[in-house]
Amino acid sequence: SNVTAALSASTSASLRLSNASFGLRSGAAGTTAFELANGTLTATVDGLGNLKATSVAVQYTGTAGAVAAGTKVSVGSQSYTFSQAIAANTV
Repeated sequence: SNVTAALSASTSASLRLSNASFGLRSGAAGTTAFELANGTLTATVDGLGNLKATSVAVQYTGTAGAVAAGTKVSVGSQSYTFSQAIAANTV
């Protein structure tokens, strides 16, 4: 999917996940789930240096949003398969 997500606390601290695959399941309250996987993570914190990782997964589910391994979601010709199970209420 080549998705990029970033979080900056200030100009001196940032976290970025680039070229990741992205899966999103949305529905009734509490059932939302998403995953960013297989991207490159870079983090910078002034005074501590830089961090880079090439195997990263970011997962979130609502209170009723458990996802079984192998769950496939599709929109048009695009699809994503959750390779691992994600428990409900995962942050």
